[in-house]
Amino acid sequence: MQRLFRSLFSFLSLAVLSALLLPGCVVNGSTRGVLIVQWQTATGSCASNGIDNVRLTFTGTGTQSQVQVPNIPCEVGSQSVSLIEGDYTVRIDGYSANGALVSTSASQMASVLGGTTQSTGILVLGGGTGANGSVAVSWTVNGDAALAGCLKNQLDKVVVSVLDQSQKTILASAQATCTAGQLTVTGVPAGSSYLQLDGITTQNQSTWGNATLYGPFTVIGGATVAISKPIDLTLLQPVGGGSVAVSWTIYGQPAAQACAKFGVDHVTVSILDASQSQTLGGATVSCATGSATVSGLTGGNGYVQVDGASAAGQFNFGNAAVYGPIQVPGSGTLVVPAPIDLIDLRATVSLDWQFADGGSCGSHNVSTVYVEIRDGANKVVVPMNDPYAAKPCNLSSADANDVRLIDMQFAKPTCAVPTGAKGLVICNILGSTIGVTLSTKDASTGAIAYGGSMQVKQIPPGTHTPIATPILLAPCSGSNPCTTP
Repeated sequence: MQRLFRSLFSFLSLAVLSALLLPGCVVNGSTRGVLIVQWQTATGSCASNGIDNVRLTFTGTGTQSQVQVPNIPCEVGSQSVSLIEGDYTVRIDGYSANGALVSTSASQMASVLGGTTQSTGILVLGGGTGANGSVAVSWTVNGDAALAGCLKNQLDKVVVSVLDQSQKTILASAQATCTAGQLTVTGVPAGSSYLQLDGITTQNQSTWGNATLYGPFTVIGGATVAISKPIDLTLLQPVGGGSVAVSWTIYGQPAAQACAKFGVDHVTVSILDASQSQTLGGATVSCATGSATVSGLTGGNGYVQVDGASAAGQFNFGNAAVYGPIQVPGSGTLVVPAPIDLIDLRATVSLDWQFADGGSCGSHNVSTVYVEIRDGANKVVVPMNDPYAAKPCNLSSADANDVRLIDMQFAKPTCAVPTGAKGLVICNILGSTIGVTLSTKDASTGAIAYGGSMQVKQIPPGTHTPIATPILLAPCSGSNPCTTP
């Protein structure tokens, strides 16, 4: 099933709630590439700078999500990360052993090309966060002072987002209660920037904001730039006049308790068109609220998709099948009658391989098997040059977890091996179909001589499926073509 995600503000603006750039019209399982991120400190060692570990942040410039990879030992100096194909802004934050932010690199643009491995070059961690600047901003509401205007128009909070010169990438954001009338956004990279403000109503609707982005203005590293005049929030013109109200549970349990139990931080509700290929509108709220209303919709047939994300922005929970069809009203509100139940969509498949002629790895002079994984649309998700795609030919359940695992969301596996799993374990699968292709390399000549493939269909979400039939490795030929890493 194709799953589409959309930011809370994507149908109104380019801002993103709580500094998250949520996916928009992105199909899970799109072509993936590997980006090698390298870093070093400006002076001395990680230890002398008080840096225990680093967090990598990848912010997509188009439809990609923000991905964070935390808790990497600073001294290792590099990390391979598997990302959906696209353009990203890469930033590295250094943390002390007690979790305090002590150092930040400048942001760098990087492009990820599916099926390839590329490097960012070396990003330098400065001696402190002074390399970034801050932006102080205030606001009014429809010409009124914040205290009066927020109460009059039922505005609960304001999200301030700092965008880069392209006006597409969010560099930093922060939120405050609307009546506060001001806030300071910290950790903003130096350079030319723009501001967008979004006013969130007490009904969790993003219906107010600055109609045009404020800027450009220059952020200065180590300094606070104060915007001289308040930015006025006005009522934004909706796309349509209809609304859809949705509630949810997780594994049948009420959201108020289940969200914390299952680690779901926020939920995005997307209204899809009749073809389920485009997003008509969306809303993002805290998971524990248990409900959301998507407004500004044009009437017509549609479907409802609900996706739950962790605090790091990983969308792992959702409704296994989109809800619908529904009739989106041209005006008024359609209330979905029953809560939509969310489950963990991450599935795991395990399998073995063997030579078709009954021989062993040793008798075929094969020490390594390369694995390629494709999604249901036959797009490469894990290429054979992925850091974890090379497996020992005699792989078994006795091997270490990292040797056995391929994670379809990260280059370095983040999941555990289920009890009773076969040798190769493919985890974090978000979809019902995968294709697995194997190629072997002759230990002496390096030539690819044997290969095989299998398509696994109807993978149930949230479970482990061991495949009873092994993939057969046969000599490469016209009827059995082999893939070269």
